[in-house]
Amino acid sequence: MSDTEMKLSELCKQVSLYADGMFLTEKDDGSGKPWKSNQYRITLSYKGQKYSLDYWMGIGCKKGPDSAGVMSCLLLDASALDMSFDSWCMEYGYDIDSRKAEKIYFECCESGARLQKFLGSDYRMFQSAENDV
Repeated sequence: MSDTEMKLSELCKQVSLYADGMFLTEKDDGSGKPWKSNQYRITLSYKGQKYSLDYWMGIGCKKGPDSAGVMSCLLLDASALDMSFDSWCMEYGYDIDSRKAEKIYFECCESGARLQKFLGSDYRMFQSAENDV
């Protein structure tokens, strides 16, 4: 577990954010890459709210997803909200002329907006835990 995930794990425990995951299938994740992934349906619970999403992990990961790992991925996606498309492309190595990159960027922004809505005023607290390592 990375330092970031340890910090997020402690925060999730402190504020009672839980992830419940159900294994769905092992299959190609649609990315066009030649390997298979495990697909999970994750439901996050926090302050009486629920947020469900599909989550993918490589088949080499023997342990299922946990709240810190899921939150780390969601917060990384949500970082797109604080960047222009050009900056995001430079940060993550995408071509600014790529329609595929633009689609991924907007998907990250949408995911980030859903995460902000789910966490409400606590969003920045989780963002700080992700970035302060």
